[in-house]
Amino acid sequence: MGEPISLSYDINTHRLLVGSHNIKLCVYRYISGNYSLTVEEPAPRPDDDGLSSSTPA
Repeated sequence: MGEPISLSYDINTHRLLVGSHNIKLCVYRYISGNYSLTVEEPAPRPDDDGLSSSTPA
């Protein structure tokens, strides 16, 4: 990005804007725990009917 020459903070969107000499603008946003990614269960494989179980019933 090069050396930053300007900083601006948007209070409505809570984003930090950083400008540089080469006319590049970078935007940074703080991600709190409320916006964290979740881990999903993997989809069943095509050869798995989803009815079998490895544990006895």
